[in-house]
Amino acid sequence: MQHLRHLLASTVILLALLVGLTSCEGSKYKKIDGKICWTFYTFSFGRISQPLTFQDLGHHYGKDKDHAFYEDSMLIGPDVATFESVKDHYAIDSRHAYYKHSVIQGADPTTFKVKNENLSCDDRDYYWQGVWRERHG
Repeated sequence: MQHLRHLLASTVILLALLVGLTSCEGSKYKKIDGKICWTFYTFSFGRISQPLTFQDLGHHYGKDKDHAFYEDSMLIGPDVATFESVKDHYAIDSRHAYYKHSVIQGADPTTFKVKNENLSCDDRDYYWQGVWRERHG
């Protein structure tokens, strides 16, 4: 019976450690000691910070030498060298305009403007939350 209790207690402790090591909540970028870090929390170890070599571009965007990010999502295919944040939830590079983590199909980044948090435009069309809307008039 003693052996069974010991085995049960060991199993409970092991499960608690596994849950604590793999659990993330409240993950976000933070500036710690002058460096941008991806910070997350675990039940077992509390706050863990991993320094990243990227620039905080503001408006939920960041980039390093190889990738661009919207919050905690890596964007697929941007021209990182020309990638820049425009306004909350909007960014551009030399080829595309972005709403959050998606390309705004058909938008011209050279004439792209943000009107408000939902509406953007270029010289040809309007876009509602990154989706094309035909220009009238």
